[in-house]
Amino acid sequence: MANIYLNCNREEWSKLEKFFGDTPVSPIGMFYYGPMDETCKKLMNKAGIHWTPGPQMGTFHDNHGRFNIGQDNKLIRDAVKAVLKADKSK
Repeated sequence: MANIYLNCNREEWSKLEKFFGDTPVSPIGMFYYGPMDETCKKLMNKAGIHWTPGPQMGTFHDNHGRFNIGQDNKLIRDAVKAVLKADKSK
């Protein structure tokens, strides 16, 4: 049952791939890891989305971020809506 919810979150989060250089959501795992330029970082911050920068994950560069998509379905839907809304308000 949990995998069904996670797959729904993966599908929902995939609506944001364009902001991460079209990096697809992995069909396994509960985290999304993608490249983030300064525009993407500002957009995530503007939308109130929390993410983990690359150096905090042990990588040597700050151009990637990790997002926990193993959250409640409503939380992920609301997060995606917030990002899309923040992008439109530029």
